[in-house]
Amino acid sequence: MHIRKSTVGFALVMAAAVAAPPLARAELEEIVVTAQKRAESQQSVPITVTTLSTTDLTDNGIRSTADLGVATPGLQMNQGGIANLPFMRGIGSQDGTPAQDNPVSTYVDGVLMSSVTGSEFSLNNVQRIEVLKGPQGTLFGRNTTGGVINVITKDPSQTPQLDVNVSYGNYRKVNGGLYGTTGITDHLAADLAYYGSDQGKGYSNNLATGRDADKRTGETNLRSKWKWTGEGAAATLILSYSKYADDSGYNRGVPQGSTLDFQGLPAPSNNWDFRNDTTDYAHFKNSGASLRLEKSFAGFDVLSITAWNKNQLASFTDNDFSGVYYNNAEVDFYERTVTQEFQVQSNNDTKLHWIGGAFYLNQSAEGNYTIIGPQLAGSGINTLQLNGHIDSKSIAGFGEVAYNFTDKTRLTAGARVTHDEREFHGNNVILFGALANPNHGLFDDPNGVLVTVPIPEGPKAKWTEPTWRLVLDHKFTDDVMVYGSYNRGFRSGNFITAVGAGPDPQKPFNPEFINAFEVGVKSELLDHRLRVNAAVYYYKVKDLQFQILQGVSTVTQNAAAADIKGAEIAVTWQATDGLTLDLGSSYIDGHYKDFPNAISNVPVAPGVNMPVVFDASGKQIGGSPKVTVSGAATYRIKLASGEYSVSGRATYNDGYPWEPDGRLVQPSYTLLNLGLGWRDPSDKWGVRLTGRNLGNKFYSLTTRSVSGQGDFQAAGTPRTYYLTLDHKFF
Repeated sequence: MHIRKSTVGFALVMAAAVAAPPLARAELEEIVVTAQKRAESQQSVPITVTTLSTTDLTDNGIRSTADLGVATPGLQMNQGGIANLPFMRGIGSQDGTPAQDNPVSTYVDGVLMSSVTGSEFSLNNVQRIEVLKGPQGTLFGRNTTGGVINVITKDPSQTPQLDVNVSYGNYRKVNGGLYGTTGITDHLAADLAYYGSDQGKGYSNNLATGRDADKRTGETNLRSKWKWTGEGAAATLILSYSKYADDSGYNRGVPQGSTLDFQGLPAPSNNWDFRNDTTDYAHFKNSGASLRLEKSFAGFDVLSITAWNKNQLASFTDNDFSGVYYNNAEVDFYERTVTQEFQVQSNNDTKLHWIGGAFYLNQSAEGNYTIIGPQLAGSGINTLQLNGHIDSKSIAGFGEVAYNFTDKTRLTAGARVTHDEREFHGNNVILFGALANPNHGLFDDPNGVLVTVPIPEGPKAKWTEPTWRLVLDHKFTDDVMVYGSYNRGFRSGNFITAVGAGPDPQKPFNPEFINAFEVGVKSELLDHRLRVNAAVYYYKVKDLQFQILQGVSTVTQNAAAADIKGAEIAVTWQATDGLTLDLGSSYIDGHYKDFPNAISNVPVAPGVNMPVVFDASGKQIGGSPKVTVSGAATYRIKLASGEYSVSGRATYNDGYPWEPDGRLVQPSYTLLNLGLGWRDPSDKWGVRLTGRNLGNKFYSLTTRSVSGQGDFQAAGTPRTYYLTLDHKFF
């Protein structure tokens, strides 16, 4: 009843706003992006880009990178554990293990976040987020066959500023944020951004233990920039740190389409509840540093970005997804990444613009999978540990030129050559002995026999691949541009992180290649009050990488070929000075063209699947919906008592299969977010009430089948609401 009243009230406000006479000079603000490594108007960039400002994030209830899909056509934000697993136009990955690259890369202030566990983070000091769609293999490099999420944070200022905010919501969730900046000297400014949260009650209940679950506690995010500016030069040092504990029931048995769980019990009547014999947990830490050096010369600019990043994860999970002690696992990840990028680009206002550079990556990643339980005790094993370590090195050179034949017509051509090297080391450690204690009793039999089985020689693999980009764009008027592009993308091959996983654990899986063809239009009409951007595309994919689960291990297969066709449209209308309407829609038609060796995990008993090879050719690619539609409205009005705002967004997802056999399916669902805000006339105080998923719709962040075990899923967030108070001290 309360939801219905809120929806009706919101509709009446919007109707009244539309009925109001529009102001003649109300215009959309120009959006400036760096999608081509230089500042340009979004409407002049021949790439499909969705840009979200700080205001857009607030209006849409977006608090972390995991929420971006609600406002981005063609982007589906899935998760595996705490790993962000985005799918862009049907291209994505279900692998959240160390050293495995996601084809939708995340960059923060020009730095690649190579770890999928480190790409999900809360947003506090963001200036804007640019979501680039399609392969970006020339300027952004390897592993961007799907696209790029480019996060740009605020730069420090000489003008002192201090903003704080605090919010409280249902499930006893408290959030707090701070952003402060000031000048240190005439040429040096610094800032500090803080975000923290703690949740007192979980979204769900573990019926087997009687405890609540699905809550994130002790979250802390710190980020500081120190920027020195001189004549034609700048240096920026960025330091970051984050941590949190996540008490989430990621391993829920009996998702939609499944059989009974391991105990022979059906799913709980409440979709968010589950039965696990233990409480899952994940403790995550991230730390990073980067140094950005810029220098301008006559005719060209030089840029260097040096970055270091470290991620650590310690987690424990019920690996049989039931309320009985049968198979539990401790999973620990460690990743250390160093990157270096050099860029040189022209700064002349001439017909020819060029950019060139080099990129280097050095990564060390390790995954330790420790398993206990009666499933192993039947073979006389107390504890089994699978240890995998992958060292990765990548070096690339790239260049791109854009030539303006006339003021209306431009040709862009770019290329990149990438050389990747991978080396795998690992072993299996087995303790033969009595049944392990279920309370994390790893290696707890002092009388057992310990055996270590190493891989004789670390296997190695190398790939050297070119990628390229060719674009022709033409402006029919100053406000209407059309473009056609051909992009070649490359996603590196790799080894499976867990030792002993897959048919041949010492053999790497192949790189993924994509040839992407796109035609698009960008336009601003009605005196810059209406923006309409649209694109159609066709992807030909070779050796599409797809993941299946075997026990605790994620195993990657290569589908021989896949085709993806699609279309997108994004419309923004500044209807009046106070009312902005937004509509976005995506259609994705992706199918495996040639996948004769796909694996289906077929249920043979309650909570037990067996792998079966089948031909998935012609099946829909999993992980992405065919149709999404998202509509939003924001109305602002200034009165003597302050500025009032109301905003809402509804996002429809028509559902999709999770795996090639189509047995596990995400049904269609609609999410509704609403917000009401007030700012005082001085703009120093603000209050905002936000509601997310107000229809309390159940949806899954991931749903998977596991060979030798059952099916599981991770639930999306139910209905939440919170009240935020913010204050600008100066």
